[in-house]
Amino acid sequence: MTDVDRKQALDWGSVLDIRTTRSSFYQKNVEGRPLVTVGMPTYKRPDTIRRALSSLAAQSFRDFVVVVSDNGGEDDNTLEAVKEFADRLPEIYLIPQHENLGAIPNFQFALACAETKYFMWLADDDEISANYLEVLVSLLEDDHEAVTAMGEWIMVDESGDGEKRRQRRNSSGSLNLRLARYILGPSDDSFFYGVHRIENLRKCGFEGYVYPNDGVLTNYCYVYLFDLLLQGPVKYSDHAQWICHGSNSTKNYTAAGGRGVKAKLGTLTRRLNIHYLYAKKVARAMPPALVVTVPASLAGFARENLSFVLGRFRRGGAE
Repeated sequence: MTDVDRKQALDWGSVLDIRTTRSSFYQKNVEGRPLVTVGMPTYKRPDTIRRALSSLAAQSFRDFVVVVSDNGGEDDNTLEAVKEFADRLPEIYLIPQHENLGAIPNFQFALACAETKYFMWLADDDEISANYLEVLVSLLEDDHEAVTAMGEWIMVDESGDGEKRRQRRNSSGSLNLRLARYILGPSDDSFFYGVHRIENLRKCGFEGYVYPNDGVLTNYCYVYLFDLLLQGPVKYSDHAQWICHGSNSTKNYTAAGGRGVKAKLGTLTRRLNIHYLYAKKVARAMPPALVVTVPASLAGFARENLSFVLGRFRRGGAE
């Protein structure tokens, strides 16, 4: 597969031979095949990627490989940052893209390069606690029904202070209960950054929204992760942390916000589209569950809109 056709050809189930993929840097410091791949999509953020790589270099669990997919191409600053930590990592690839693939294809590319039992994404501006991989891999090794393991979610604000965020845990062994709770909300998509069984992850998908949101990525993780919950529960640990710095760094995603009527109608359309995609996925995978998930979608959609109206009322109608 050439660099030119990756953007069109890749999907969430694609598999690439990383040994034949052109990398600008590669270093392996340990023998044997790793158990976990950490995929790190990046785009011209050498300062924040140092923080992310530093947290990986500090991991107590050492059986992993890092794949950095650089949408910025042959970026010398990113290469310099990777080299700084290469000696402290078990194995690392830096793969430059000849064109900016966009956010989702870059995440897909990192996943496609994985040849391991487990996989996790780490954003180039986030970090994880030193025991993150050790704790979460252990959870998955001990429970073969679980598809994903996730730690606590710590959100860091602009001042640098971290706050533990509430997570609506998707750990029920009952499919109907797990899906209903997720659809009803309020839920979170933090477990996107957990450790996943790669065989389950590659069965997930997000096909995009309809107009006028066909170029919008906001909330896509909810739709993608829904496929994981169709396959099994998520395990959680209160002893490992994913530390998100998203509040004080610019994400290169197309937002769906806006103050005008057209923007608001677009957001309403996207919410409807999300619930339609939930129903479509259930109909394909487990049709009897529609008896539970369709009423949950109706209630969840009503709750979302009530929350939106009340939020505007409390802010005096301002965004």
